[in-house]
Amino acid sequence: MLTESTAYNERNGFDWISLLQAVLSTYAALNAFGGAFAALFALAFLPVDLISDFLQPGLLLSLGLALIVIGCLLIPSALIGFYRLRRLPIPRWLLFISLQRINGVFLVLLILVLITGVLLFTWPEAATKAAPFLSVLAISMPILIYINIGSKNMAGVHPQRHWGVFAFSLAVTPSLIIFAELGVLSLALVVFSLAASTNPELQRILFELSSQFSTLPQDPESLLLILKPLLSQPLVILALFLAFTVLVPIVEEVLKTISVWLLAKRIRSVPEGYVVGILSGAGFALMEGLFSLSGFGSGEEWLVLILGRMGGSLLHVFTGGVIGWGLASIWREGRGIKYALSLILSLLVHGLWNGVVLSASLLPIVYPGSEYPKLVNVPMILYALLILLTGIMLTGFIIFSKRLRTHQTLITPTN
Repeated sequence: MLTESTAYNERNGFDWISLLQAVLSTYAALNAFGGAFAALFALAFLPVDLISDFLQPGLLLSLGLALIVIGCLLIPSALIGFYRLRRLPIPRWLLFISLQRINGVFLVLLILVLITGVLLFTWPEAATKAAPFLSVLAISMPILIYINIGSKNMAGVHPQRHWGVFAFSLAVTPSLIIFAELGVLSLALVVFSLAASTNPELQRILFELSSQFSTLPQDPESLLLILKPLLSQPLVILALFLAFTVLVPIVEEVLKTISVWLLAKRIRSVPEGYVVGILSGAGFALMEGLFSLSGFGSGEEWLVLILGRMGGSLLHVFTGGVIGWGLASIWREGRGIKYALSLILSLLVHGLWNGVVLSASLLPIVYPGSEYPKLVNVPMILYALLILLTGIMLTGFIIFSKRLRTHQTLITPTN
């Protein structure tokens, strides 16, 4: 099989790209496995009282399992890099095409995991031990399903590129996005501080919180009770909505597809840009989902969180693919309007999703218990909106992917 990397070797000698991919992927995988070992070692051998002062044991187990999954998913990229360095053919099991054939298996397993998770919470002791395992599976499998749906018959024969993009988006992109978001939110915090200086009531609340900072409780309910006066301030609510519906979507949608930009000269067609964008979004979505795991009080809460993460992962995968499609349209067709439309659409959908999620999160704080207005069932409306948004995104994702498969042909390397 003649691939990009092999052809590159024949033209330019040593394959530095494969070396870089192999070394960085191996380094990232070893770091993930090392972090998993540290988390599981602490869980197994450190006193429970000492661990609970910093992190709940269930969260520590979730962290260890998440890092194991991340490490395992980085191995194919490393292996392919070493295969290419030795100029050996890539095994068929490393092709994304092979994963597409068992998409139905992933779907059945996902349904079984969801049903098992809900039923398991009727036995609290079993749920405490098994929930982290089920959560990692329930977050990972939908992303594999989304990849298979979007890249079906369009993945071509580019295993090195695709696993490399996925590994980069899993190990590097999240760090870039976190640093960028911290920088942007720091600037936003400065603006907020200047605005708060004209609000005496808000200043008083901030001063009281700063005096209690060293003694803030660790359990979420007590913490939210203390923060309620602050989170009930209109200026604070406005700042949160601006941050999470405008600033965060801009940073994530621009940087999430950085791997598409890095492959600008290698992407040969618009569908290939779409596939690379999907993989970029999938890597980031998996990292975000695995590290958003928290404690669960009941099977219903667990199911709501998992379904929410499934919707959030679909958001990242679909918008990543759409932006990749837009970028490839510029490079291969000279149609910049497609990129502009793809970016605007992605920002609108991302902002809307974040706005609904933020509203659902703030509602119990601003109106605890049954204090919220009784004219309408606000929580149910918000959850219904999330379900509707997820349905629209999934429908659009399937239709858009099908249209690309129908109307365009991906140019693949010849054997």
